[in-house]
Amino acid sequence: MSEGSEKAAIDQIGKISVFHNEEKGRYCEANENIIVGEEILRERAFVLIPNEGYESHICQSCFLSVSNASHPIRVDPYTYYCSHSCQKADQPQYNLISRALDVLDVISKKCDVDKNLLKGVLRIAAKGMLLEEKQNEETANDFAQFKQVLSMVSHKDNFDEDWLAVVTKAFHALGPYLDSDLKAKYTQETLIDFAYKININSHGLVDNDGGNFSIGFGVFPKVALINHSCQPNVCFTPENGSMVVRALENINKGEEICLSYVDCYQSTDGRRELLLKEKRFFCTCKRCKSRDKDDLVGGIMCLNYPSCDGVFRPIITEEESSLKKVRTIFDRVLKCSVCGLEISGENLSGAVEKAVQLYTIGFRFSQQRHYSHARDALENKLLKKYLAPEKEKGDKAKKPDIEKATPNIEGQIFLHPKHAVFFNAYSTLMNCCRAEGDLLNAVKYCKEVLSCMEAVFPLYYPEKANYYQALSELIQELLNAKNPKLTKVIRERYIKEGKDAIKKCVDKRITCFGEMD
Repeated sequence: MSEGSEKAAIDQIGKISVFHNEEKGRYCEANENIIVGEEILRERAFVLIPNEGYESHICQSCFLSVSNASHPIRVDPYTYYCSHSCQKADQPQYNLISRALDVLDVISKKCDVDKNLLKGVLRIAAKGMLLEEKQNEETANDFAQFKQVLSMVSHKDNFDEDWLAVVTKAFHALGPYLDSDLKAKYTQETLIDFAYKININSHGLVDNDGGNFSIGFGVFPKVALINHSCQPNVCFTPENGSMVVRALENINKGEEICLSYVDCYQSTDGRRELLLKEKRFFCTCKRCKSRDKDDLVGGIMCLNYPSCDGVFRPIITEEESSLKKVRTIFDRVLKCSVCGLEISGENLSGAVEKAVQLYTIGFRFSQQRHYSHARDALENKLLKKYLAPEKEKGDKAKKPDIEKATPNIEGQIFLHPKHAVFFNAYSTLMNCCRAEGDLLNAVKYCKEVLSCMEAVFPLYYPEKANYYQALSELIQELLNAKNPKLTKVIRERYIKEGKDAIKKCVDKRITCFGEMD
């Protein structure tokens, strides 16, 4: 049990107890034993803001899809309802911000501010004001949620002055278009504080049809209480305007509950840099402190490979480890994990940058549907040059004498087979091969993606389910194509692999997304 659990909880939310200390701020612990796949929290969004192009998909009153509505109602480019009753319920809130919505597009472009951020602030302000004016038994839950929004952290001291300047400019420009009661209730500073809170605490939403496309963001103040970890024990999934949190593993009573705010298939430095940029904090989770999995996702093979199969690791002093500052491995001296060979990270940066550049070129070609060009960049250039070649069978790793060790003749720099740049390349190649009808290679690259995921992610992880589903579909397409290269023995092997992929997909979906229909 952690130190915080000995103190009195400041709040209880179902299976979660909320604590506070100077080091972590607010954080959550399980107040009972929780089993893997168990639903821990379900919260309806306080506000939900669709991305451009998805406004017509979501009702701005009930937050449900309008696709099944018999007579959806369009009020303006940003506001749709699934029924007249929803429109009537939202009318008081809409009236407070309708004039501002009319000029939102112009002002956001003129001030170079995210339009969705401004919409989110307007919606929070309007809904909050109405709830404060009309407090009764019917609105008690919504009002309590608004109070939780007000108490969300902002990390305002970590935002740069340029961000504050453009946001201030935008709200100054919106001022004349705000309802007079709204302006009297909330100062410009309060509206900017809402913007801080949205940037730090909002959660992205994806479509409910499994396409994994970003459709907007929602503000869920209870979910926002859960701290980040790069090795999470819970995941969150959007369901029809609500956010559901489920356990990815068994969680003991008193254990901290953590979810991930970012893509975890990155090196420690990459994740920390992204979290500082997007969430304004320096991550000190267990995985970041230990740099666990960095040998895989950011691994650069020893220059003595294949006689030495170690990877370069940064030499980090005690003084540096106490500083909350992001430094890449290229700013440090690196040391091989096996033979001890030392080298300046700067000497390796060019090769890694070139590998990333080749991936970017291949990815852009794939987006333009130039699949053969994409495969050329990724297979013939990126993988061929930078993927560490497999050793001959029976060739055991050796620990060279560092005094006699010599970098390979051509000075070739290889990246670990599970490096993040290859992980991304495998996914892109899978899609390219599928589009070209090269199903054998599509299956191969899908397996490579899953091999990377299994090595880095927890046993249960939402993205794994998606790729196991893709693998089962690719195998079925391959079997249906009646490829003459598939002998009876090979077909039987693929049939078994397809069934296994479906089983794993269902298992992980039930755990991460709940019971399937």
